[in-house]
Amino acid sequence: MESILCPETTATSADDICDPLIPADDYAMKYDITRRTVDRYARSGKVERLRQGGKTLIVDKPPIKAETQSVLSETVQSDLVVAPVRNDWIAFGAAQAYAKSRHKWQSAFFVAAFLLFVALLIGSGGGVWFWQSIVISQSQVIASENKLSVLTSNLTEAKTLIDAIQARHDKTAGGLQDRIDELHNTNQLLTIQLATLAAVKIDANSLQASSQHNHTGARTPPD
Repeated sequence: MESILCPETTATSADDICDPLIPADDYAMKYDITRRTVDRYARSGKVERLRQGGKTLIVDKPPIKAETQSVLSETVQSDLVVAPVRNDWIAFGAAQAYAKSRHKWQSAFFVAAFLLFVALLIGSGGGVWFWQSIVISQSQVIASENKLSVLTSNLTEAKTLIDAIQARHDKTAGGLQDRIDELHNTNQLLTIQLATLAAVKIDANSLQASSQHNHTGARTPPD
């Protein structure tokens, strides 16, 4: 085992003796694991790692079991943050701050994405409703135009029929007036003829009476 001065971070007080440090390769051989496993344990916090003089040193203690690891990691907010290493508390604090900040940003991002999705959903629903309203309005306008066209056609036909009836009425009224005038003239002519016949009859009666008187006087003998 290589004798290297232990850092102050591995001792809890001035009187405590710090844990010994051994190279990573020696640690792998001692605990019958590979060097890659040692590096993985160091990243996950199961072993404590320190770099001195260009060498990677591991605290000579067995790897932390999963139960112990879960206790050490219960304050970590992200799976990217490893368990604290006593040799690098500043890095651990920065990692914790980054994890908390990242968690907040992720939460804000998810909330914003959800609100955006809801807005798009509402917007798309409103757009569909607006488009349907436009289509319905256009259909109603077309139907109204068709009805107006039919009514205009019916009005034109009715006006034509009224003009024809008016012309027929005018023609009939004119013929009746002519017939009335003709009958009136005929009545006047008949009246004149009746008056003439009456005068002729009077004259004939007078002439007959005069003739009878003359005949009676001729037959009466003189006194």
